[in-house]
Amino acid sequence: MRPTFEVAAVLLLGCTCAPGQHPVRHNLVGEVRDDGGKPLAGAMVHFAATPVADLWVLRDHAAALAGAPEVETARTDPRGRFQLRVARPRGALWVVHAGLGALLVDPPPRAQLLCQPLAELRLPGGPATAHIMSAGGRCVLQTGRADAVRLPSGAFRVLITAPDRVAEYGLLLRAGETVTLPAAAPPRRLEVGTATTVTMTDWPAVTLPRPSPTSVLIPGGEVVVDLSLWVAASGCRLVARRWAGASAETLVPPTAHTRILKVFSAATGEPLRGARVLAVDATQDESAELRSIGDTDASGRAGFALPAPTASTQVVVSAPGYGTVVVPPPEDGSNEVRLPTAVAARQQVLDPTGGPATHLAVHIEHPGSWLLTQVAFADGGGMVRLELPRGTYGMRPWHPHYLNRARTLLVTGRDDPPPIRCEPGFRVHGRILLPDGKPARGAVVTLRDSTDARVRRRTAVCDRDGGFQISGLPEHARMRLSARLTQSDGRAFISEQIWVQPELEDVELRLKSEDPPLPGRR
Repeated sequence: MRPTFEVAAVLLLGCTCAPGQHPVRHNLVGEVRDDGGKPLAGAMVHFAATPVADLWVLRDHAAALAGAPEVETARTDPRGRFQLRVARPRGALWVVHAGLGALLVDPPPRAQLLCQPLAELRLPGGPATAHIMSAGGRCVLQTGRADAVRLPSGAFRVLITAPDRVAEYGLLLRAGETVTLPAAAPPRRLEVGTATTVTMTDWPAVTLPRPSPTSVLIPGGEVVVDLSLWVAASGCRLVARRWAGASAETLVPPTAHTRILKVFSAATGEPLRGARVLAVDATQDESAELRSIGDTDASGRAGFALPAPTASTQVVVSAPGYGTVVVPPPEDGSNEVRLPTAVAARQQVLDPTGGPATHLAVHIEHPGSWLLTQVAFADGGGMVRLELPRGTYGMRPWHPHYLNRARTLLVTGRDDPPPIRCEPGFRVHGRILLPDGKPARGAVVTLRDSTDARVRRRTAVCDRDGGFQISGLPEHARMRLSARLTQSDGRAFISEQIWVQPELEDVELRLKSEDPPLPGRR
């Protein structure tokens, strides 16, 4: 008999809560019915939150490397009802039971799941490990080794990994149908270091197979891969992002430059164990890519590794119950870091109509830096609970329909600040294409607002179809939009700058090859 798995668990790839913070929980209730409309008792319901995107690639990567999956489950009662307490209300709600299943992306607080017969997805080339991602919710469902997978109806992305092949697919499944995936283009072999771990950027929890100690397989076509290397000298992991083109090549992790820090409590002077040390590259339009991650030992010591020391790299240290410190470069300060103690703080956020703002993330920015200190979520009353040292912070409400601009948050440890009211936000979306008309996957789109200084420059990374979307923009603003793509072989593509206005048009830009630099100029 063919080995077949019914996928019944969802793994979240990134947990964006600050260390030591207990996130506010949201109620998610609903009922599950079979295809005849009768309540489905005893079914396991799963919910996984969607990782916070864009700037938060820093925290998504950190959680993925630290191995922090988060999934909530509940069993339906005899009347088919269930109740979940979730940290973030956006994500994927999933149930599989007795050959029936349903998937709901971004469910409402009261959800109804109507189960239908499962579809069967047959894998090409014999048994392999199939990684299934909900295309709408960015949540990964990971199966065991099989040659067929049973799924509910919906849109999915599938990554097949085996010792001799790797392939990626996008597909739409209908209830009860059987689909055999076609044979994929032959995978490409990349030569890498023996101690290097290689993952695809879109699948940070999936390690690509190694056909030999010094090579890995990646799907055909152009993909972005992450190389990570454990650096024993500093006790941390070095991360480097590389673009893999259509031809085979050698990917070599950069040489690691290490630095050792000592982390103490500012209040007691005692060394702090378990403090998180992150090194991030913040070079490109206020976007961040993780370069290194590590934790302090019992003596408060931790190191970080960098591809090369640059002025654009910022080192961030945080610990449960303490604040977050941005460490100056070696020439500007010592290797001792003293973390201030955090206090409890609350801030109520209202929607544009004056009611409580629910389903809302709030990003707290470090004083004097746009780097995130904390990500928190509003409860049903629009209240956000935080743990921060006393001081002044930047605070950005994040919601697709609200204006994403900075506010000032004063943390005193005593009185709650007055409520803040969000303003309506709008979006710009479209596609970026290569000169030959193919999608420009991985291109960075930059949006600059010349009419509203309250809204900072915004960026987005194009998906596999070349699509992008930037939300939370002011209405009636005229903005300059441009795109750029740099491949691993050094070839660069740029677009012209165009003026756009939120909500009025779909943008489509075609990149062109960047002119080579003149002799004597870099």
